[in-house]
Amino acid sequence: MPVGEKLTTENTGHVYIRVADMKQNSVTDNDIHYVSEAIFQKIKAYTISSDDLYITVAGTIGNVGEIPSTFNNANLTENANKIVFKFISKKFLMYCLLSDFVQSQIKSCTTKVGQPKLAIIRIENLLIPLPPLKEQYRIVAKIEQLASIMRG
Repeated sequence: MPVGEKLTTENTGHVYIRVADMKQNSVTDNDIHYVSEAIFQKIKAYTISSDDLYITVAGTIGNVGEIPSTFNNANLTENANKIVFKFISKKFLMYCLLSDFVQSQIKSCTTKVGQPKLAIIRIENLLIPLPPLKEQYRIVAKIEQLASIMRG
């Protein structure tokens, strides 16, 4: 977001996803903000697709989630990065990034000076297990089955 510019709750057609909107590994729509056409023209390259994942990189660090299709190509806060990937299950990657194994890596490589930050280069260097795609789908199905049982 350009310095000195403000968001609005008036629907301008240009959704701006903030870290505050990123909850439960998704994006909530209960307090969506927008940018004006003028701001959109300045930040239109900073969008995220529903094919991508997000990861928060400032303030609250390491939250990971999916972008609902209703927010496809929305503008993304500078306090989060999009993760674009190929040849890996989106849900598997999300669960890996949320795992204690990866979250401990994120915590250890976060800069502690001033406001905590997670640099893109550090995200690129995270160690993530990568079984064959078919196995990734089986793991995701098991995780979601167990989560369903835990919710009751």
